[in-house]
Amino acid sequence: RIVGDGLKQFGLLRHLLLSGSVVLKQDSGVVEWWEPLLEPWVHYVPVSSTLSNLTQAVEWVREHPAEAARIALAGGA
Repeated sequence: RIVGDGLKQFGLLRHLLLSGSVVLKQDSGVVEWWEPLLEPWVHYVPVSSTLSNLTQAVEWVREHPAEAARIALAGGA
């Protein structure tokens, strides 16, 4: 699941983290109060604000299923 700036207003990030799916989160200056508690590569796969590394992030998830599953599990913890 990919979360970008426009979707944050609906609280989607929290729901996706709890869904059991690995989350690809766009870097943003807009954060909810609890987001500083999240760590990239622990709770989500980071994606640049310009989405320039989106393809590489998706490929990483596909090529590293065990690590992606660990991130998905940690995201919902």
